[in-house]
Amino acid sequence: PAPLGKSAGVVRPIEITTRTEAGGQWFRFRYADIARGEILMGGAPKRPHLERLVVRLGRDQRVPPAGPRSWVGGSVSRLALSEWQRFLDGLPVTRPQGRPAWPRPLIDIEVADFEALGLHLGHLGIRASRAADAWTVALDGEWARGTLRVPHSPQFPIEARFERLTLLRDGSAGPLETP
Repeated sequence: PAPLGKSAGVVRPIEITTRTEAGGQWFRFRYADIARGEILMGGAPKRPHLERLVVRLGRDQRVPPAGPRSWVGGSVSRLALSEWQRFLDGLPVTRPQGRPAWPRPLIDIEVADFEALGLHLGHLGIRASRAADAWTVALDGEWARGTLRVPHSPQFPIEARFERLTLLRDGSAGPLETP
């Protein structure tokens, strides 16, 4: 999905470098001007596991926090949550048999045009983290400020608490009308 996707005829360079240290195998990558990051794989060569993942979107220069082992930060022009739902839901939250759990990601991005559930929320700062049972998402922008709790199971409702929320229908020039 955008901003990582591209049309078939578009060429975007991908650069990958590796380095081995006592702590494990480092992989550094760059995907055009869209994303760059580093991955540290630890453990025995036949049983590697992810120790650290850092992804910077756009030209972000921030230093990721020391605590989370998995961090995605930066800025993007457009993000449609519906396009990313399948990918985000596919991240494992339980530990594979005999392996450490995938580090739960911390997401800290600025989005110029954010869309969710067919609604546009304009420019937003988004900070999200994934726990065993749900995503917790903090939104902060001109049209929305609040938090969402999005359970992994569709059997449970999404909980929303907003100080401010202005909704625009997809393709609409004005606020969403409510009865």
